[in-house]
Amino acid sequence: MAKHIFNRSLDESNRSINMHILTIRKKLQINSEHSHIKSFRSEGYVFLPH
Repeated sequence: MAKHIFNRSLDESNRSINMHILTIRKKLQINSEHSHIKSFRSEGYVFLPH
């Protein structure tokens, strides 16, 4: 994912993508009780509109 977004690879200790996803999750949950983003360890994320 980092390769597509930042056009470079990130090491595993870099949490920049996780922080962006956290910010997006918070914004999506303002009017909803459910999480719209599901994470899959070592795979990525899926957007789940309800």
